[in-house]
Amino acid sequence: MALFKRKSITTHWLINSLGVIIALLLVIEVLLIVAIRSYYYSSVRQYLNSKMNVLTGSITNDKDTAVNYNSEIRSLVAGYQDKDKIELMAITQSGEVDITSSGFKPTERSFDDYEAAKKSSNGSGYEVYKTNTGEKVLALSSVFSVKGCEYEALRMIVSLHEVDVKVYNMAL
Repeated sequence: MALFKRKSITTHWLINSLGVIIALLLVIEVLLIVAIRSYYYSSVRQYLNSKMNVLTGSITNDKDTAVNYNSEIRSLVAGYQDKDKIELMAITQSGEVDITSSGFKPTERSFDDYEAAKKSSNGSGYEVYKTNTGEKVLALSSVFSVKGCEYEALRMIVSLHEVDVKVYNMAL
């Protein structure tokens, strides 16, 4: 029976103790990474929400009855200053994207964030998803109601690539 060597009590204790400690540290690290990612995603969502509130506020707070809201929204979207970081879209009453700040129509057919915004009490909804190209993005929609306007909502989309890189670097 030379095949089975007896392990010393010290070796047994060391393997069991270190195994438990390493497993515990791995669980803590995974939970920490998830919490950090959630914090960063929430921060991006809050940033987009504040930008969206400024845009929708400027549209809905205009008391001038001579304002053509349709052309105002089109010029707002077409001339959006942060279009290199955030894509802005105007959604019509029928749920179609009419104009985007990039000039390209989205390839996705359903907007869960837009549907959530329509059902929400505050008129806002968001979604994190992967595009057809595999890029993870955060989309935030905000619905508004202006009499005589063909648009119902504005939608912002931002890439989460830089956030994921930062979280990945922190994890390492």
